[in-house]
Amino acid sequence: MIDIKNVSFSYDRKRSILQGVSVSFSQGKTYSIFGPSGSGKSTLLALMGGIITPDSGEIWINDHNIANLDGRLIRRTMVSYIFQDYLLFPFLTAQENVEIAREISNPHENNGGEKTRKLLNELGINESLLRKQVRYLSGGEQQRVGIARALVTGNPVLLADEPTGNLDKATANDVMQLLIKLTKEYNKCCIIVTHSEMIRSQTDYSLLLDNGCLKQVETNLK
Repeated sequence: MIDIKNVSFSYDRKRSILQGVSVSFSQGKTYSIFGPSGSGKSTLLALMGGIITPDSGEIWINDHNIANLDGRLIRRTMVSYIFQDYLLFPFLTAQENVEIAREISNPHENNGGEKTRKLLNELGINESLLRKQVRYLSGGEQQRVGIARALVTGNPVLLADEPTGNLDKATANDVMQLLIKLTKEYNKCCIIVTHSEMIRSQTDYSLLLDNGCLKQVETNLK
């Protein structure tokens, strides 16, 4: 699914963040990446999303070297983001927020509205919440809308940057269980940056990023 090959990155060619990182991520699996603040976790996600480019090395998604692709194409057809701060349109409804993402990625899809409603229902956003502006939803409900927005595109890779950082412990656990369940059900590759021990314990693999290097430290597969 994703192959990162000897990737290095530094800011202004002075402050080294990543040093020769090589790792592979597989479809249908969940991964958590943890490490000290400033270690480059969000930078690694941005590299995989085509937002920034490495100083050296290569990133491949589904046998495509993303250096040869337009960043907008990567985010429209390959990678979807789930953000800590949700980044929804506050004056649009839950359904409208998800519909925008679906229409950008799959503008000619048949029965798209029904697909959106079904997915939101599966994530616990019922018919009454579908029609509410998201600014009136709770944090947990907004994050569920954010997950639906990422899933509805059909993109094979989900990149989540501290997706439960603004939620209380119980809500965070519920949201994570849903995200992991739907990653398996929709056969996605889900990579989560986190400081949470709870999230690390639930993902299939846990990797430490520190001093510019990434290494697997835990496998939670049964």
